[in-house]
Amino acid sequence: MYISNTMAVFSQTRSFLNGLVPISIFVSVLVTLLSYFTVDRIVRGYESKIETQNVLIARKNKDLTDSIKYAGYLQNSYLPSRNTMEKLFSESFILLKPREMVSGDFFYVDQFGGPNDKKFMMSRLKKKLLEIYLMPVDRQLELLEETLAQWQGDTFQVDDITVMGVKITPELL
Repeated sequence: MYISNTMAVFSQTRSFLNGLVPISIFVSVLVTLLSYFTVDRIVRGYESKIETQNVLIARKNKDLTDSIKYAGYLQNSYLPSRNTMEKLFSESFILLKPREMVSGDFFYVDQFGGPNDKKFMMSRLKKKLLEIYLMPVDRQLELLEETLAQWQGDTFQVDDITVMGVKITPELL
């Protein structure tokens, strides 16, 4: 009797479990689908936010680039071209090394470098100009470029560099 009762309980348990398997599979599939759709909805939400941010960044970048280009046009309007300089002053040069697309400073040298990573400073520039002012302007430009390159070394250019050289002759006066 004990064995038949045990067998009956085992049979009922087995039937119960067999009924649970399809329900378990259904619940598992349902949970998986709900998870997928929830994750998909979350991902689409993030993608939408990222797309919106990318549009804003692109718009800001365009505005900034347009502003920089406009500053370049302004700069070119007050900084004479090489041809204009040569027509007005047969011996002249312009050393223009903007840090970025356009130069914000005018006629000023502010660069770190040298043996102690110090600023080039105006006094160093004046000293160099006094050393080279009697040389032809093309050579002056070469020496200024070499001096700045040696001074800067591997140091990142931190500011704009602009120097304009003009040889004033008696006939210009």
